[in-house]
Amino acid sequence: MKEATIYYSRTPHPSESKYWGKKYSPIHHGDKKSVTMKSGFFKTYWRRMPVKEYVDDKKLEASLNKIYAKYNQYKSNPYSSDNKGQHIIKEKSVHHTTMSVEDVIKVGKTYYVVAGQGFKRLKLV
Repeated sequence: MKEATIYYSRTPHPSESKYWGKKYSPIHHGDKKSVTMKSGFFKTYWRRMPVKEYVDDKKLEASLNKIYAKYNQYKSNPYSSDNKGQHIIKEKSVHHTTMSVEDVIKVGKTYYVVAGQGFKRLKLV
């Protein structure tokens, strides 16, 4: 089992540019400013969420899908109002409670983005 880190996407509005590099930081470290995927190119920022999840690296796809399902069910999502996690959503300024397209799960040193169907491994540039 490996620990997984959840990142919710957050692309600040241009009026919030004062926060870039302070409140919002790239998912990766160093001087890399963007992330590429086979299907295209985009720039966005992510907020690390304060939860711990675990994946079975021998059943990676099933484990990623299980995490996705957990964060899309009202009763199991730690950020739903039932679970009193809305204050975290507000603190992180991510504007969405459920896991969505462009959110990321990091397993070890590898990042997987939620795609239209399933997950895509991110290639850092």
